[in-house]
Amino acid sequence: MKYILFIILFFSSLQLFAQGNIELIQDQRVDRLVKKHVDFNDSKDGMDGYRIQIYFDSGNGSKSKAYGQKARFLAKYPDVDADMIFQEPNYKVRVGNFRTRMEAQGFLNEIKGGFESAFIVIDIINLPDIDAGDVEIEETN
Repeated sequence: MKYILFIILFFSSLQLFAQGNIELIQDQRVDRLVKKHVDFNDSKDGMDGYRIQIYFDSGNGSKSKAYGQKARFLAKYPDVDADMIFQEPNYKVRVGNFRTRMEAQGFLNEIKGGFESAFIVIDIINLPDIDAGDVEIEETN
């Protein structure tokens, strides 16, 4: 009987210690640094990742060739993003949005037959679409 009373008192005392408040005291410079980090990430149009460059050229007719390569790619892979980029004086066509180099390499192996000069580049990729039905929000009180 003594042991049961002891166990009950022990567990009820744990519950008292589990409740409380925490006060965080930190230097204001930490808040400014976190804000700078958030602002920098908000200024990006995406996130770091990998894309596959299927076309790169400059000079006469390079713009129309770039459009042609993009159209040819989209005809074969309509569900994959393709963008034409102009970085003076070059036109580039980059495809896909891959978070890892391994994902990009897998897709490169798939398309290499039709786009022989394709290669992987590090780039800013579009953020993945999030279906609201797939997200679970846990509320705490």
